[in-house]
Amino acid sequence: MDDSEMAPQTVTFTHNRPIVNWIVAPAGAALAIYWAYRNDFWQDDWSTGHAGSVAVWLFGILGCAGFISALFDPRVTLRVSPDVVVVHESWLWHSRESRYGKTEVSEPEIVGGEGEDDFHCQLRLSDGRQVTVGSRGSRKSIEGLRDEVLAALRSG
Repeated sequence: MDDSEMAPQTVTFTHNRPIVNWIVAPAGAALAIYWAYRNDFWQDDWSTGHAGSVAVWLFGILGCAGFISALFDPRVTLRVSPDVVVVHESWLWHSRESRYGKTEVSEPEIVGGEGEDDFHCQLRLSDGRQVTVGSRGSRKSIEGLRDEVLAALRSG
């Protein structure tokens, strides 16, 4: 069988970074709560206006909100075959699989990268949702991923 007779292949891309967030977020929240408990922050004399205690409580509340929001990022697996694109999103509590034609998926775009934020390769789906196919620390690396996804979407 020569190259022209080979069956088209399915290409899979997996974004696993949310799994790290799912582990770090609860650990970070538990550490913040334990730290507040060990240092008796809820027993300060609030009538004297302890600005430090207020700042610590605000930091703790905002930090826990950030930890909790990290739990809502899905792990994404994108499978591109010659005729269909399958997007599988997994959260801690459920998962969703959607199928699209190749024309129903936008070209991948790179977002982020400002400040200390990572670069993200995202696809817009025909139902208006956006999914992150991958995250990288360098623009060159994420451009490589974008080019791979784009080549898979254009093949077949």
